[in-house]
Amino acid sequence: DSYRALHLIHRQLVRAEVSGDGLAHHKLAIMAMVEHAGSLSPSEIARRLSLTKPQLTQFINQLVDQGAVTRVPDDTDRRRHRIVLTEIGRMMLGEYMVALRQRLSSKLGDLAAEATDKLAQALKDIIDITSKLK
Repeated sequence: DSYRALHLIHRQLVRAEVSGDGLAHHKLAIMAMVEHAGSLSPSEIARRLSLTKPQLTQFINQLVDQGAVTRVPDDTDRRRHRIVLTEIGRMMLGEYMVALRQRLSSKLGDLAAEATDKLAQALKDIIDITSKLK
């Protein structure tokens, strides 16, 4: 039931229909995680998103080609690199978030105020509980 609920939340609320920018769900997740963390190693991104390294490499290469992220040497291990969001990436993510907020406002506008309040509280509870998971 919980997997179905997460799937429905994503399908009904999150999947913004912003096409033409070439940003797939995984690429947006990568950009958001890197923005939040400042920089991440590819292995950490792969682990968090449950992606294989070849899958992640493909997404990272596409984001590099789009100018959204860059690879920088790791300060502690010269053999490794970290992924950093570029200014272009910040702008792309910001534009997506604006479109997402507009879509959410439109979708939630159809709900009664009480239902919107319940949904907001449920989402806050999900964030609070999942942030405690390791």
